[in-house]
Amino acid sequence: MYSTPNKVSGGSYSPRSPIISSSSNIDLTSPTSTPSTPIRTSSRTTYSCAQIETLLKKEKDRFVVIKNPNKKLTSACWQIFGFPAIIHSNGGSPERIDKFVSCRECYKTYSFTSNSTRFLLDHPCNPSTPTKRSNTLASMPSSPSVLQRSITVFTTPKKSKLNDITKSKIKELEARWICEDMRPFAVVDDPGFRRLAQELISIGKIILIRMKSMSFSILLGAQHGNVDVDEILRGAHTISSHINDLATNERSRIRSLLTGAIDNGTICLCPDLWTDKHRQVHYLGITASFVDDEYGLHNIDLCCHPFPPIAKTAENIITVRLYLFLCYFIYKIF
Repeated sequence: MYSTPNKVSGGSYSPRSPIISSSSNIDLTSPTSTPSTPIRTSSRTTYSCAQIETLLKKEKDRFVVIKNPNKKLTSACWQIFGFPAIIHSNGGSPERIDKFVSCRECYKTYSFTSNSTRFLLDHPCNPSTPTKRSNTLASMPSSPSVLQRSITVFTTPKKSKLNDITKSKIKELEARWICEDMRPFAVVDDPGFRRLAQELISIGKIILIRMKSMSFSILLGAQHGNVDVDEILRGAHTISSHINDLATNERSRIRSLLTGAIDNGTICLCPDLWTDKHRQVHYLGITASFVDDEYGLHNIDLCCHPFPPIAKTAENIITVRLYLFLCYFIYKIF
């Protein structure tokens, strides 16, 4: 839900924001009448968005998506959106299920309780979304000696022709982002994230070059051109599997660093104690700090473990620290 006023047809503004949800339950016992509402409306059954979507997919002989009958439509979303409706056995025109809109391509259904269509424009199937929209260069005067190439040649996302090294690097960066920033795996499949990534790939500077016999446009700013982001980014399943390989490589790297620090006698194990006030549990963390041969400072968090219910004296901390060091460092790292 958004609080920003939305522009509606006719040039006026509605002070109430639209409510479009894919999980709403709406009672159809009191249908509202709008200029785009068919004469017949379903008034005896309560549906949810998920139920309507399932019925449209599985019972196509009884449930259909009808076009908006309003002839003064201005929003581009009505090219793919319509109203879900029921086909009765006694014939007649389909009966609209009030307060819902559905996509005619994928049957995605939203609750529709206002006349604003602002949020429907963000639907992936809409041709006006960034992932499906393509721009063309302004037309120039035609001439037999001038060849004008369409800019869609440069701006339309193309199938990936990247080498395996570049693709592996992208996969590595995705996996590290998930791990370092503690993100859920599903974030890489989020449509909004992919639209943002596609826009970042497509950003460039358009230069119009004119020669005696021809003129053409070049899109600069992308090393590999305007590549389709879905051909580059991996999904949640692939990234979750790759993290195991990433963890193995990181353990090998850390093992090499710690082995050198131990051999040189430059490693320092720093304990850190704190308490979870809610659960009343004490924790001990161990950080390995050392300076390498090139005078670079390293701080590596080795482990974090509940501290046993004993006095937190220096002797006990050293004993527990050595125990954890043996368990986590030798067993897991080596």
